[in-house]
Amino acid sequence: MNRSRKGVALAFAAAAVTLGATVAAAPASAAVTPNDSNNVCSGSNTSTAFHGWCDGTGPEYYRAIAWCNDGVHADVGVSHWFGDTRGSTADCSSFGGLSPKWGFVRCTSDRSYGGYHSMHGATPGIIDPQICTFAISSNYSYVI
Repeated sequence: MNRSRKGVALAFAAAAVTLGATVAAAPASAAVTPNDSNNVCSGSNTSTAFHGWCDGTGPEYYRAIAWCNDGVHADVGVSHWFGDTRGSTADCSSFGGLSPKWGFVRCTSDRSYGGYHSMHGATPGIIDPQICTFAISSNYSYVI
């Protein structure tokens, strides 16, 4: 192999090692950054829970989400198609009540994260990356 081919081969090898390190450095449970979605949603809250629904038509889904007063947990409601007015409830009664941050997560038809729609409070920060695939027919809580 001549000098220029050797240099190109080394450059590709270095790039592959760098790329591999970059991919390996990203943890599988990395938090999803929320962003506002454009769906028309409405709901109400008590001191411990947030309940609401989003207008529209499937096959996209919505889920209520609330950050709890203990500062450690978030609660996620059941998943429903847009337009299903049965609604979704995020319940923080086991974690010190409802903090001033709640809203909806939009999930795409292939169960990918599709955005966050704030109903109260600032954009919350950490949203579970499995929110659109985990326990879709029941509530669940996770540590933030």
